[in-house]
Amino acid sequence: MRGDKVEEGSTGFNAEGVDFDLDDAQGYLEGLSFPASKGDLLSTVEGNGAPSELIRSIESLPKGEFSEPEDFMNHLRAVPNRDN
Repeated sequence: MRGDKVEEGSTGFNAEGVDFDLDDAQGYLEGLSFPASKGDLLSTVEGNGAPSELIRSIESLPKGEFSEPEDFMNHLRAVPNRDN
């Protein structure tokens, strides 16, 4: 199930003691068309039941629009509070 806790040492970010696997983030973009604004991303991931860690990370992104999913993922990988 998406959003489940993952084991220590995962390729995820850690917020408030909860790990989120970054590889799962793209799964919450289902139904989203690109280019997409940060607001579009937030609406979509919230509607798809994304964990609060992912929502907070998107809110912290400085960029306002993303040309394609890989553009979004590259920015998401650069968010502080990531394990690696």
